[in-house]
Amino acid sequence: MGNCAPVSSKGRQQQQQRWSSSATAMVIRADGKMEEYETAVPAGRVAARSPGYYVCSGEAMQVGARPPVVGEAEQLQPGKLYFLLPLSYSRRPLSLPDLCRLAAKASAALRQPF
Repeated sequence: MGNCAPVSSKGRQQQQQRWSSSATAMVIRADGKMEEYETAVPAGRVAARSPGYYVCSGEAMQVGARPPVVGEAEQLQPGKLYFLLPLSYSRRPLSLPDLCRLAAKASAALRQPF
C-alpha cells in the first residue's frame, strides 16, 4: 500500500512485528478501529456486520485501480490486512489521497496496544 504517514523507527518496528507475526486476520473498519479474527472467517460474514461496505485486501489496493471485492465465501487469511470499504469505492479507481487516508487509518490502528 505504500507509506503516506510518518512513523518513527521504533513505531515502524512495532507495527511490522505486530503485522507480520500476527496469527489473526486484521480488518480496518471505516471508523479506523481494527477487528482481529483468530479463526477462519468468510469475508461475507465480516461485511454483513456493516451494510453498505465490502471487504478488500490491503495488498490488492493500487492507485488508479478499483479496490477489488474479496469474495463472500473467501476466508480471511491470518497475518493479512483487510479494509471494510464503502460500496462506492468498488465503482471508482483509488486516488493517491484515498490510499493515503487508508494507510493512515491502518497505521493508527496497528499502533494501538494489543
